[in-house]
Amino acid sequence: MERTAAIVVFLFLIGLLPVIWPMPSLAAAVLTAPCLLLLPTGLGLAAAYGVLGRQPTAFSALQTLLIAYFAGLFLFILVFVAAERFSAEPIRPGLLMAVVWGIALLGWLRMRCLIDIPREERRLVLVVVAIALLLGAVRYVYTITIYSDYPVTDLFQRTQFHGGAWAFARTLVLNPFVAGSYIPFQQLQLGLLLRLAGVDPLVAEWVWPAALAPLQVGVLYAFFSRILVQRLAAVLALSLALAQSGLSNPTNGTIAELATITVLSLLLMG
Repeated sequence: MERTAAIVVFLFLIGLLPVIWPMPSLAAAVLTAPCLLLLPTGLGLAAAYGVLGRQPTAFSALQTLLIAYFAGLFLFILVFVAAERFSAEPIRPGLLMAVVWGIALLGWLRMRCLIDIPREERRLVLVVVAIALLLGAVRYVYTITIYSDYPVTDLFQRTQFHGGAWAFARTLVLNPFVAGSYIPFQQLQLGLLLRLAGVDPLVAEWVWPAALAPLQVGVLYAFFSRILVQRLAAVLALSLALAQSGLSNPTNGTIAELATITVLSLLLMG
């Protein structure tokens, strides 16, 4: 458990390097990518479970981490939206991110019991990880790189988020034409990384699909492990589902779909 917690702390720390030392955009995108999952999840753990200091017995460790991610992502967005819209002074993204970063890291350390994989489960985890890596590599090639000189095929849709991110990075104001009709998930995260770490939104499109793939894997496995009693059947169902779906930088719709599947896995508990 201590070794896994040390890895989490290490990933948090290397995510700070592009903020402290300027570097090429691609390198900054790679180093900050783990925080796309770790930061919201840690924030959710600190907010929802930090007082308990233990895993809720009603949920599996995977379900707890997924709930923490979605709750933390909502809180992360809410903090910046509230600061931007209701504060009399211009928001200070560096200070806010430092506070969120610290709380998220404390959340992980407080709830590090969740990443202690039981010995009898380790072989299954290795199998799932191996399948996810193999299929993820194939999906990355045929989804991201093979059809275009750019990292996405539907660049028209993505440029809306990129434009909002550039505007937020320059002015610290969320563009209402980009964020007024839905949660500014992409606009905020891309804009913060652009302003604080120098990550170009277009360059981030090469990295984010791979970095956020574990979220999709975790959600699908949590669901299949609830409806299929045999572990082998759940792994096979996961493999088929991953083979049928591509990798992408998730939009609000994708996040909503994954959150819905997570809630469904909770309802199927019994």
